[in-house]
Amino acid sequence: MGSGSGKWGVRRVVPGVLAALLLAASLVQSSVAVARPAEGTTDPEVRASAEARRTGKPVEVKRTATTRVVANPAGTFTATFNAAPAGVPGQPTAPGMSGWAIVFRGKPGNSYWGGDGDGVAKVGQCYDDGWCNGIQAARSYFQYDTGWLNGREILSSSFKALEVHAPSCSPRWVEAWGTRPVSPGTTWNNQPPAVMGIGSYNVAAGRTGCPSQYLEYNTTGFVQWSTNPANGLGSTTVMLRANNEEDQLAWKKFGTTPVLSVTYNTRPNTPVELAVENDRVCGSGEIRINPQLYAPPPAPNRGPRLWATISDPDGGSVAARYRIYERDHTTLLHSAETTGLNSPGRFSIDTPASLNVDNRKLSFQVIGWDGLHESKSASAWCDYTIDKTAPQYAPGVSSPTYKECPDEVVCPASGAAGFTGGFEFTADARDTDVAGFRYTLQGADQTGDTPQQDKYVAIGSDGVARTLVTPGSDGLQVLTVRAVDQAGNVSLVEKKFRFWVGRGTPPVAQWRLDGHGTDTAVVDDRPGRLDGVKPAGDAVAWRTGRIGDALWTNGTPAGYVALGAKSAINTSKSFTVSAWVKLDQVDGQYRTAVSQDGSSISGFFLQYNPQRQRWNFVLPQTNNDNAVRELSESAAPAVAGRWTHLVGVYDDGAKQVRLYVDGVPGSVGTHATPWAATGLAQLGRAQVAKQATNSWLGSIDDVRLYQRVLTAPEINDLAGRPTTEELFWPMDEADGSQLSDASGNYRLGAIREDATRTAGAVGTGAVRLNGTGQGISTGSPVVRTDSGFAVSVRVKLDAADGTSRVVMSQDGAQRSGFALQYNGSNRRWAFSVDQATVESDTVATTDWTQLTGVYDQAAGQIRLYVDGEQPGNVESAAASANSTGTFRVGSGQLGATPFLGEVDDIHVWTGARTGDQVQQEFDNPVTKRPNPYGGQLARYLTNEGISIVTTGPAPQGSHYVGSLGSMASEGLTVNSCLNNTRDYFLSRSATCENKAVLGPVGQLWTSKPAGFETLPVYRCMVPNTRHFASNDSNCEGATNEGLLGYAKATAPLIRNLATNYPYDHTTTVGRVPGNYKPEGMQGYVSMVPQAGTTALMQCKTGEDTFSSTDPLCEGKTVVGTTGYIWTAPPDGVVSHPLFRCRASWNELFDTGDPNCEGQTKETQLGYVTTRS
Repeated sequence: MGSGSGKWGVRRVVPGVLAALLLAASLVQSSVAVARPAEGTTDPEVRASAEARRTGKPVEVKRTATTRVVANPAGTFTATFNAAPAGVPGQPTAPGMSGWAIVFRGKPGNSYWGGDGDGVAKVGQCYDDGWCNGIQAARSYFQYDTGWLNGREILSSSFKALEVHAPSCSPRWVEAWGTRPVSPGTTWNNQPPAVMGIGSYNVAAGRTGCPSQYLEYNTTGFVQWSTNPANGLGSTTVMLRANNEEDQLAWKKFGTTPVLSVTYNTRPNTPVELAVENDRVCGSGEIRINPQLYAPPPAPNRGPRLWATISDPDGGSVAARYRIYERDHTTLLHSAETTGLNSPGRFSIDTPASLNVDNRKLSFQVIGWDGLHESKSASAWCDYTIDKTAPQYAPGVSSPTYKECPDEVVCPASGAAGFTGGFEFTADARDTDVAGFRYTLQGADQTGDTPQQDKYVAIGSDGVARTLVTPGSDGLQVLTVRAVDQAGNVSLVEKKFRFWVGRGTPPVAQWRLDGHGTDTAVVDDRPGRLDGVKPAGDAVAWRTGRIGDALWTNGTPAGYVALGAKSAINTSKSFTVSAWVKLDQVDGQYRTAVSQDGSSISGFFLQYNPQRQRWNFVLPQTNNDNAVRELSESAAPAVAGRWTHLVGVYDDGAKQVRLYVDGVPGSVGTHATPWAATGLAQLGRAQVAKQATNSWLGSIDDVRLYQRVLTAPEINDLAGRPTTEELFWPMDEADGSQLSDASGNYRLGAIREDATRTAGAVGTGAVRLNGTGQGISTGSPVVRTDSGFAVSVRVKLDAADGTSRVVMSQDGAQRSGFALQYNGSNRRWAFSVDQATVESDTVATTDWTQLTGVYDQAAGQIRLYVDGEQPGNVESAAASANSTGTFRVGSGQLGATPFLGEVDDIHVWTGARTGDQVQQEFDNPVTKRPNPYGGQLARYLTNEGISIVTTGPAPQGSHYVGSLGSMASEGLTVNSCLNNTRDYFLSRSATCENKAVLGPVGQLWTSKPAGFETLPVYRCMVPNTRHFASNDSNCEGATNEGLLGYAKATAPLIRNLATNYPYDHTTTVGRVPGNYKPEGMQGYVSMVPQAGTTALMQCKTGEDTFSSTDPLCEGKTVVGTTGYIWTAPPDGVVSHPLFRCRASWNELFDTGDPNCEGQTKETQLGYVTTRS
């Protein structure tokens, strides 16, 4: 028969009462509370211990088939173990740490793991009643899985077994022994050695007259041994045997589930996180400390505060036992025990005042205490020295970028405002324990609001401290540096490093993005010439910009421009990117306006974030697609359809990422790991995983990249100062119910019945309003009121009385977006934007007064100027909405009282006017805007395809494409007219054929006059699209609608200057690329050959465009014929010579100045007339 398979020694019938006793004995239970979570921990022992202390009752921690643990109110724990699953007598368990076994002397080679099948444990010489079957003496082993208690402090333990049978009521001794582990293979022959005797009972139980009885042995000593990690056990094993194994009356049977109960405690953990004054962490050598820096007078003269953290695996209360020694770690000077704190606790004591002596060298250790046991070990030593003496000498300061002023008078400029420079600080050799330096830069920091805060930089291993400093403004700056020792003592002796900061350097790249028509060059104005090329197709197009033109991309992968042949900026250094952007729609796609490629991911993203619907400036932490995006975010949501100025700044000195939206700062991000993205700058897209992404949908204008930090005033200037005139009403018409717009934007003013013409303050006319009606209006908005703008008017009150009256406003949904008004309650002028109002300091009068209201979005304020002065009239403001209603003069919304008085000289600008500009406009008012193409019938084309022919200024976004001739001195007046909002045309009708009359452009002859050359002017139409004018009778392939008249065949010769390096000049009467801007008129040339003239050729050599009278351009490239210049002064007209000159940088240009404007005269080209 196999091992353990026999059924020996007792009938297999267990009485019901015995079964009940066995089940009840399986796990001794008491009344316990139900554990509920303790705050701040998920450890079940800690939670249960807290609950037990709170309720005063044991709380169960865990229960398994063989183990149950409860937390006691005293802070200890009790574990009860079974050797086999409860309630299943005789059923073997799987081999492991828990189980029980019987061995028989008569079956020495057999193992009986989990018993012999009779459901009881057996001990002693079998009582031979015919059922022993030769087993002889028996011993029973009970093994418990106590390995998880190893290392715990065993406070008490007992082994409790139930004797259920004896052959008689004559008592016999039964012994308990602690042994080494048993296993499923344990037999009589290989029994484990006994370790120690546990105890014995002289008892007989389990019969009538001597009922079943628990025998409880004190196993404390043995469990302490079995759970000692040094003994390497994972279990505790108890063996029951008869004292006399030859005595049949010592035969006994026991239940199979005797209980081992262990009450234990866990020592506190070794104290950790030792520190002096909480911020000087121990463990890295000696700590030098001046406690008075942490407890300055009038605090007590306490010694350094010593900190430690102590935790207990069981939770509960712990305390700290401190020991302060001499530095020899032997001589005890002071000991103290703290009050208890819940684990984990942060403890502190103060070094006694008697030990708080300068240069005293001390050490301390901490031991944890939970009321029963100390921690497993004392903490590591922490050495500290009390140091109350600061460094005595000034440090050395140097910088390769910023040079120290030799003296108070001589101080050459170095570096530049916003340019991050390196500084090095060194300690004087006589100060031996300098740890670092504190430094302060005198002046405004990069935000422009407050002085830079005191900063600290640690000394390096080479004895030098290195830091980066970004001066926020130009001029004299003073860097004050003081040495700091290891104790934190700051020297009273300082070094003042004076240096003169140069003006902010210009951008390293600037793309104005001015272009039109067939222009393909995306020109970089800076000498680096990181030019791009506008791709063919309709994914990228020229559009009207915030300043001049803009580049529009259609939001597809094809809509982008790569810039240059090398990276524009070093993104591992301080840099700034700025751009005007106009997003077509706020959608669910990331849209990047400007970026610069890395090897895999863009080094920066200036973009729209659809998840937040805000603007972001993003710098990946590393050149990795999965890198953390470190960013700054706009304070307000992005707005579609509005020009918005974005400035992204990386300040390497502060390791900060900053974004400014229309000059308003957003959140501040941290970027401590700058890296260089070495790819090309990109417009309209970004890069991730080496693929293009984030395609931009909208317009981009005036992109700039700086290798420095822009200062706050510079950012404000970029965001608010480039003003664009939206409307200018001089009011100088002799009569009529319409005001002409001299800005070129053709925003006409409708004069209502309550308004009449009168003499003006500027020019010849003004308008008088009688205070009863609608005054003057446009029928549409003139300016966006949710970004910076300015309005100006000259007013004359009839009476400075108690009635408030509106001078100028623009309707919003509920109230005016802005209002310039007279406040009758205090007799002062007022300017309101949204809910903010600023008033004049002085009372209003009935004299002519110029009022200028400015909303400066970048500065977050509104300003009111009276007669060019602004004496403190400022109020904080942030417009929240754009008012899209009618622009009004003399009336407003919400029952506002109309203006009573006279108005003149009305201007509206996008952008914030400066105080100097306002003063200039007050001192030197104008009645019209100069037009560099004036004196001719000029033809313009906008980027949106609108054709305009005029002698005056053209709307923003219009480009001069050629001359139709000069206006006649007599003849029929021709008017500029408008059909809907896009079709501009010329008409000889005074009423513009019942369309909108924009005003007269001049006169044309009705027939060719004798004596000089003329050109016919025809009105042409592209069917269902637009009108234009042409000298071609075939209307350039369009429909000829008739002859308007004849113009003189002369055109102004305009000198233009390229905005980009090397700043080429070209002189022409026709179209120039978008990056050329008119400098001025040089005179008039003939548009046709005539007697006494020769062709003036436009030529090119390299990038230099020049004029020549040689038809072959002197062997250079022929561009075309400009016009015809006189070889001698023409008769009957005033003329002057035209010279070709060479500039010192070897560039050719034309001028009427005989001295060539200080440059070298090369040749006289001929003569041009002074007048047309």
